[in-house]
Amino acid sequence: MKHREREEIRYFKSYTDDFVESKNQAYRLPENYAWVHGNPFYRVISRCLYLLVALFSFLYCRLVLRARIENRSVLRHSRKTGCFLYGNHTQLVGDAFLPVWMLAPKRIYAVTSPANLGIPVLGLLLP
Repeated sequence: MKHREREEIRYFKSYTDDFVESKNQAYRLPENYAWVHGNPFYRVISRCLYLLVALFSFLYCRLVLRARIENRSVLRHSRKTGCFLYGNHTQLVGDAFLPVWMLAPKRIYAVTSPANLGIPVLGLLLP
């Protein structure tokens, strides 16, 4: 019989607590940070990268996570108007790809900690 690793229970003390920390946890966005860009070159590259991420999301969510969407018709109604999709962080990587897969081809915009934008290379791709 295998011994289970000792489970650790952690409790949040405030809404700003974060159990996963990066090297650049104190990263702050500049005051003039632009979330939406009008540069045509930026928009084309962004669209191409997003399509690659959407393809990877589909494969990862279906083949690795074996996820299924129940009542997908509810999400289809939001394609023209948009929606707010709330998800609790329950997976290491899957939480980043599930919304992309669920709402495709509609582009998603995620609310995240500024520390994630400070991650080398990946932080530049997140917006």
